[in-house]
Amino acid sequence: MVVNDEAHHTHDEESEWNRGIRRLNDELQRRRPAGGLAAQLDFTATPRYSKGALFTWTVYDYPLKQAIIDGIVKRP
Repeated sequence: MVVNDEAHHTHDEESEWNRGIRRLNDELQRRRPAGGLAAQLDFTATPRYSKGALFTWTVYDYPLKQAIIDGIVKRP
């Protein structure tokens, strides 16, 4: 499993990060008959494309405004 913080650049399929993940997955598949990576968890405070849409693979979005309303964070 790979855990990635600051994952707001993962939308670029040709980024060095994504190339590295593909290489890691390929190597794990080569070494283990059961397969490659079990999971990749990406965390970011900005899960959006440059035009504002959420990344299509976003599982949950908790906006800062809601966190302020809920008392989880202080008002900036």
